[in-house]
Amino acid sequence: MAIGIKNTMSMRIVNGLKLAMKARRVTYGELGRRIQLSEPSVKRILSRGTLTIVRLDEICTALDIGLPEILRLTGGQMGDSPDVLSLEQERALAEDPNLFACFYLLANGRSGRDVARDVGTDERTVRRWMARLDDLHLIEMRPKLRAKTRVASVVAWRTDGPLRRAYESRIRREFLDAAFDRHGESLQFLGLFNVCES
Repeated sequence: MAIGIKNTMSMRIVNGLKLAMKARRVTYGELGRRIQLSEPSVKRILSRGTLTIVRLDEICTALDIGLPEILRLTGGQMGDSPDVLSLEQERALAEDPNLFACFYLLANGRSGRDVARDVGTDERTVRRWMARLDDLHLIEMRPKLRAKTRVASVVAWRTDGPLRRAYESRIRREFLDAAFDRHGESLQFLGLFNVCES
């Protein structure tokens, strides 16, 4: 039986697969080679959402990701994950920008090896960060520098918490200073008018 794209859960699964591909820098062509399909066939099954359970399993295996992680990437929660970090967790992340970067990348589907490459450090350092994140109950360490996050995919920062104080102004500044010149990026201003009746 094929999973159809009209089903809301099917759309979440397909979107999760695309997010996982992007996070792992796997192209349609590369995924096709891994599951022995042509690139057009991969694009077709993902655009139409016509995945059999067997094909979904093959893709998950090729991307080294499980269904719970795919659903987490799209905001679907499996279980009771908190959507607000504890004060202790926020403090630890606010005090160590590298730990925060590691957590952010892992929470967005990256492996520890990806983190090492993206941050420009060695795997031993990443393993140490991951052990700290595991101690904070933010991730569950897995073999081969993999991790499962223990928190919701969307986490709200405390209004006056350590993370907001440490990073909010920097994030706003970097966002507003961005050139928006990469593929798929654009900067648009929308005018909204509020009409008051008297």
